[in-house]
Amino acid sequence: MKLTIGDVRIFEFAGDVHRRYPQMIWEVTLDYDEELLPELLRNDIWSTEANIGINDRRRLQYNGKSIILNKFKSSFSEQIKQQILERVWNDSNCHSTCYVLSFEHYLEKSTMGGSILKDTPGFSMTPHVDNHHIITQLIINLQDNCTSTKFYPFNSTEPFYVAPTKKYQGVIFFNTNGAIHNIDNITEDRYICYSAIKIGVD
Repeated sequence: MKLTIGDVRIFEFAGDVHRRYPQMIWEVTLDYDEELLPELLRNDIWSTEANIGINDRRRLQYNGKSIILNKFKSSFSEQIKQQILERVWNDSNCHSTCYVLSFEHYLEKSTMGGSILKDTPGFSMTPHVDNHHIITQLIINLQDNCTSTKFYPFNSTEPFYVAPTKKYQGVIFFNTNGAIHNIDNITEDRYICYSAIKIGVD
């Protein structure tokens, strides 16, 4: 597995006079040589039981019953976590705006887990900002999806950016106070890999 991270896109908005709500997004491409779709289409690998905090049974989480998908999940290693943190850390806007301690501190104290998710028709999440223990999030399409994550200014209901929908493409975004995002208008099954780098939690 190889993750290619593009240049940071920094979005700043009129009215944010103190520059409190910049949004920082990196587009990513995943190089992975095994076909996952036949496994994703299995009915016996999905569960609603692990969806802590998501009160919607139309979001399903992978239950660990596929050897092929387990291999894919295991590839989200410390190497990828370090690659993401280094890329975010080396961007001066992230460093000056959000980081206050050393890079080594964030690398040592953070954890990264991966989830394979299936969003079925009708699933949605309203615009929201994630919990502060999340440093960055990674969302990658596991097939060509018809819907993707939308990002919003702090002072508007119109999205300024929509993440890619193509297979093995996606985004990393930095969890600032203004990282407002949602998902809606799902009319076909959507398969994604979701991962977050978290600090201060097990």
